[in-house]
Amino acid sequence: MQGCQQMVAWERDGLVIPHLSVNVSPLQISRQEFLVYLDEALSVTGLAPDRLVLEVTESVSLTQNGYAAGKIFRALRDRGVRIMIDDFGTGYSSLSYLQNLPFSGLKMDRDFVAKLPSSRNDREIIKAIAGLTRQLGMDIIAEGVETLEQKEALMKLGCHLIQGWLISPALPAADLERQFGGWPRRSLSA
Repeated sequence: MQGCQQMVAWERDGLVIPHLSVNVSPLQISRQEFLVYLDEALSVTGLAPDRLVLEVTESVSLTQNGYAAGKIFRALRDRGVRIMIDDFGTGYSSLSYLQNLPFSGLKMDRDFVAKLPSSRNDREIIKAIAGLTRQLGMDIIAEGVETLEQKEALMKLGCHLIQGWLISPALPAADLERQFGGWPRRSLSA
């Protein structure tokens, strides 16, 4: 709930951030009260559900039976909440997850980014994943981008959303506010 409250406070102060991404563990999402807690957080804070992105690892589908995971993910989608697969490609990646569960996109693990632009194999894998997500109407975010060369290689390969030290280290809310808060009514891109 704290993240939702912070997003609403920033918006009230003129700093509009398109969405809030929150990592959710398999244990959290499997609890029966998870959806109740989520509904309460959105209702109390007034944050629009489509501005909330829940990031789940591929293992969330493995720790629950596929039916239970699918039911929870569909309930989240029906509320307008987006769901991303985090660290895609490092676990037991299954294309059936993309086919059968209502994911909005995926975050490609930093291992694929680390050797860019020199690794031909990593370039081909990224290009294939970016093409697949584009065809499925999903977003793709590359994690662990540390250099301008990596960013440029990713853009050429069709991955236009990035996360990593090149943009900013992880920041507490107060530091983020100091860094970006002075910009009048500026909207930050995802």
